[in-house]
This record gives sequence, structure tokens and C-alpha cells, in this order.
Amino acid sequence: CQTYTKSDGLSSNNIYCMQEDNQHTIWLGTTNGFLTKYENGKFSPFVISDETKTDFVADILKDSRNNIWVGTLEHGLIKITNKDYSFYTEAEGLSSHCINYLLEDKDKNIWICTDVGLCVFKNEAIITFNENSGLPTNMPQSIHELTDGTIVCGTAPGLSYYNGTRFISIDNIE
Repeated sequence: CQTYTKSDGLSSNNIYCMQEDNQHTIWLGTTNGFLTKYENGKFSPFVISDETKTDFVADILKDSRNNIWVGTLEHGLIKITNKDYSFYTEAEGLSSHCINYLLEDKDKNIWICTDVGLCVFKNEAIITFNENSGLPTNMPQSIHELTDGTIVCGTAPGLSYYNGTRFISIDNIE
């Protein structure tokens, strides 16, 4: 077993999330905000802007098109396509700039858990779900797609599933 640290080129020893892309590059998210790439046996920081290099990287997702999505706690969502990138925050329609979990479903929609709602990129539009949409709270903690394609969302008060229009609380699972 090999352990890598800052002395090997990591930007931080505290790795919070990681993802491998189709080129076998490993993307590492750290709590000090640096997105680090591991490719060809070397670590290198992937600095998008001075603002984001101090942000906590909470989740990284590689989608089916090999785009890398980076969820941060302060600067929203970052989509990396080849060497280009796009930022998504409240200005672009997200419910919050605080992103904590990402999922791509079988229909290639990107689901985004934020600290004030659940968002989905669907057909180039951003749709937000919250308590008014059936979630038991506006603070989703996890999202998952079941093998039958059902989207389920975990929150502190309980589990909900998406019926295609809104979320329905699962009061009792037997």
C-alpha cells in the first residue's frame, strides 16, 4: 500500500472526494479548496480562479460525456469540459452556491444537493425541488438512483422518492 501526502505533490493531505475520468486522470477534492489532478504519475493543482482555490471541494462527478462536475461549498458548481469550465450559482438558477452532493441519472440529468434545496439540470434547464415540491426539508443530504430508475433523496427527517413531478415522503419502509 502506498500513501501519498503533500510531500509527494498533493495540495493537501485531507482528501474529501475523488473521481477518475475516461483518460484515467484522478481528480481529487480537498478541504482547502484545491482541485488536484493525478495523471502520468504526478499530482498537479487544477486552479480555476483565485477565488476557488480556497474553497472546500465537497463532491466530484464524471458524467457520461466525460465532463467533470465539481461541487464546492462557497462558489457553487463548476463544470469542466476538456480545458473549458463554466460556473453555476444562484445567478444561473441554482437554489444555492453551497453544493454537497452530485449524481447523474440514467437519463443524463445532473442532480445537485445544496444546502437549501435539490436541483436538477434537465434539458439545459435547472429545476429546483424543496419543501414545496414534497421534500421533507430544504436540506437534502444525499441522492441516489435505484436500479429501476427511481430517484430517492435522503434528508434528516427521512427518505423521499421522485414520482416524475414531485417528491413523495416514504413514511414506512417494510
